[in-house]
Amino acid sequence: MKKYVSLFAMAAIFATLFMTSCDDDDDDNYTLYGSVATVNVPGENAPNWFPIGSDQKFYLTLDNNNTLYPSWINTFLIGYPLNTGSRAYATYYVLGGNKEGYTNNIQLIDIRNILTKPIYTLTSDTLESSHLRGTAPIEIDDAWIGDDFINLTFDYQASPSSIHYINMIINKINGPTINPENGIWYLQFVHDANGDLGTRKYSGIVSFKIPDNLENVSKIIISYKDFQGAEKNVELNYKPGVSGAAPNELGGFSDETYK
Repeated sequence: MKKYVSLFAMAAIFATLFMTSCDDDDDDNYTLYGSVATVNVPGENAPNWFPIGSDQKFYLTLDNNNTLYPSWINTFLIGYPLNTGSRAYATYYVLGGNKEGYTNNIQLIDIRNILTKPIYTLTSDTLESSHLRGTAPIEIDDAWIGDDFINLTFDYQASPSSIHYINMIINKINGPTINPENGIWYLQFVHDANGDLGTRKYSGIVSFKIPDNLENVSKIIISYKDFQGAEKNVELNYKPGVSGAAPNELGGFSDETYK
C-alpha cells in the first residue's frame, strides 16, 4: 500500500521515548506493535462509549481474533473516549503474565478511534435526505476484512477544515445488490464532498460493519469512482468469522475532515 508519514507512529514513538526515560529496565526486549482492533467491553449492558481511565474495563480484538487486555495504559490517554464495538488503531507492547480469558496482556502505548459505520441501503426514501448518493471521486488504497468489518484506507480531495461524508451503500435504486447464484454481494463506496471543491489530497481510514445475518455470500465487490472519473472495483473473499490479510503498515490519516 502507499506509504505516508504515520501520525500514529509518531505518537507511539513519543510515548515510547517518554516511557523509556522513566524505566530503564529491559524495554529493548519488547516489540512495539501497531494493529487495527475492535474495542470491546466484557459482560452485558455495555455503554456506547466511555473515557479511558474510568471504571469501565475494556479489551481489544485483533483481526485474527486474538484478544488483548490492557493491564497498563499510558497516562496521557486518560480521558480519551473510546467507542464500544468500533474499530481503533492501537500501539502496544505484549507483556508476560497473561490475564485469564485473554490471548495477551498488553501495555497500551496509544490508541486512536477509527471511523466505524454501518452499511446503509440506498432507496427512493433515503435518496433525498442523506449523504448516501455521493458522487465525488475517491480512491481505495487498501481493503481487507477483519473481525467481520470491511476496512478501507482511501484517498480523497478536499479543502482544509472542510467536512466530507464517506459511506458504503447497498444501491437498491440502480445498482446490483446480491446475486445468490454466484454468491456475490455488490456494494458502492461513495463520497459526498458536501459542496467542497478543494483539490488538496487527504488520506483516510474507515470500517464498515458486516451484517450478522448475511447469507449466501462468498465474495464482496466494492465499486467506486476514482479521480479520473472511471468506475473501479475491489473484490474481497468473504467467509463469516474469517479475516483477510491486514496491511503491515498504516499511514497518518486526517480524522477531522470526513465522517
